[in-house]
Amino acid sequence: LALVAVVRAEHRVDAGRVLAVGFSAGGFMAVNLACAAPDLVTGVGVVSGGPYRCGVGPAGALQCMRGVVDGAASAQACLATMGRRPHDLRASLWHGAEDPVVNPRNLDALVTMFAPLTDMASGVTNVRDAALYSIYRDGRGSPVIEAWLVRGLGHAWTGGDTRGTHTVPWGPAMTDAMLDFLLAR
Repeated sequence: LALVAVVRAEHRVDAGRVLAVGFSAGGFMAVNLACAAPDLVTGVGVVSGGPYRCGVGPAGALQCMRGVVDGAASAQACLATMGRRPHDLRASLWHGAEDPVVNPRNLDALVTMFAPLTDMASGVTNVRDAALYSIYRDGRGSPVIEAWLVRGLGHAWTGGDTRGTHTVPWGPAMTDAMLDFLLAR
């Protein structure tokens, strides 16, 4: 949290625009930060990650990566950590349908986990940019969660530069789509 305060001060980041974004283990950490600092984090982007406290300890981490997850229990644990305070949170959730490292079942568990955190009321799924795209709205009709299951994608970030690790140039421009969703208010 101290690091976020330094970055906010150095770059003049508005308090209402603090995002936690991560890939793989970083995705798990982004979720944990959103639960631990609900007054600070307004949006969370997760690529190939999983729900809150999914992988506690080495055995738990392996179970979580294999897709043995309970999104509802994670939601309750996150709410308890948040102190059941009101919050304004958005979540952009991404997973490769062919991910051999973190099972794609984690995507559904993340949606289940974030549903009560965002007052999610309804959702619709369609195909967008060669991915199954779901958009979920709260009771007022505002989008609060988006979930992308990218066909043919393994453990990687789409729309990336091939010089990077765990990136592929094809597929949805993940960074742009994620930031557009998380920063739209």
